[in-house]
Amino acid sequence: MAQVTIAGKEFEIDEPYRAGHPLTEGEAAAMNQTYRENVRNNMAARVKEGATQEDVTSYAEAYEFGVRTGGGRTAADPVMREAINLAKTAIKKYLKDHNKTADKEVINAKAEELANDPEKEYMDRARRIVEEQRNAASIALDEITL
Repeated sequence: MAQVTIAGKEFEIDEPYRAGHPLTEGEAAAMNQTYRENVRNNMAARVKEGATQEDVTSYAEAYEFGVRTGGGRTAADPVMREAINLAKTAIKKYLKDHNKTADKEVINAKAEELANDPEKEYMDRARRIVEEQRNAASIALDEITL
């Protein structure tokens, strides 16, 4: 059973769909429509940047329902998260300084690419920042008297 809020009230409803569930014709049509919409929405920014049919086909073939990628994903590792944030800040500053814009998805993808580029040193800066934050937190905890 799952909880669902309808008009501000909580209700329980069954979740009839499980892996391996045979689809009716209507269910298959609904899934295919959602699939097309998700591919379209997720590829829109890349197409504006020049993505080709091959790029769309490649993305569509790798697409999985329920697997989040691109703009909505947050790195679990605090150092990687900090490196990505540093890269995003630099990208946004560059765009502002050059009077340009970019979609959030494009910024996120480029930030992740930059964060992983050892020549850009985002990871080194992020390690130092996270270490400083940990040290500050440790000092603050040491000062708490219970």
